[in-house]
Amino acid sequence: MPVDIRSTRLADCLITIEGFSGPLDLLLRLVEERRLPVTELSLVEVTDQFLAHLASLEDAPLELVADFTVVAARLIALKARALLPRPAEPEAPGEPEPDDLIRQLKLYQAFRDAAQELRLRELRGRRAYVRPAISPPSPARVKVIARDPASLLTALRRWHRRVEPRPVTLRLPPAISLRAMARRLLAGLRGGARTFRELVGRKADRRELAAGFLALLVLIRRGAVQAEQEVPFGEIMVTPRARPWREATADD
Repeated sequence: MPVDIRSTRLADCLITIEGFSGPLDLLLRLVEERRLPVTELSLVEVTDQFLAHLASLEDAPLELVADFTVVAARLIALKARALLPRPAEPEAPGEPEPDDLIRQLKLYQAFRDAAQELRLRELRGRRAYVRPAISPPSPARVKVIARDPASLLTALRRWHRRVEPRPVTLRLPPAISLRAMARRLLAGLRGGARTFRELVGRKADRRELAAGFLALLVLIRRGAVQAEQEVPFGEIMVTPRARPWREATADD
């Protein structure tokens, strides 16, 4: 719902220039709707009259200055765009030229109107909204049919067979042996130093990475290899030590 321009802060600032006389909000709206040519505006006179209005106030709120700054910036941009020559560009058939400044003006006005509406709600004491009570669901209707005990027992057994849970088979991935991973790392180091990623494989999953890292720590502790990492989270360079690789497996 649009807000009356007379209820806004800028509506109290009256502007009188050639071709226009009225509140500053109305000036913005006329320019926005292209009913007043922006090239005919004297922005210097608009600014001077706003400053005079500001000086007449005993305690000028910062919101008023902020609103005028936004409006003045848009008016300057519109006037500069209207005065500066534009290179001729071919337009696509059926597509109007986008006017981003006008869109921003409308967006600013929407936010301004919303802020004014929220302000009015606050003044009226409407800061909270009570959630209405939710009606409880209606109880399910149970139809009781008189049966003999044998029929009831048969029905109970049939229901039990229908709802009895079926066994679920879990397919767990094969466990990774720390001993096998250590041998895998040492076998990869036969040709010399390599990165940790190359040793465990570029397509290794999280389980292989975790097992490979634990095996690497074991080999480092036993002096079979040495590892270097120049930067945090960077590549880990693994170098074999002088001792024979078969002597440093994880189970020696």
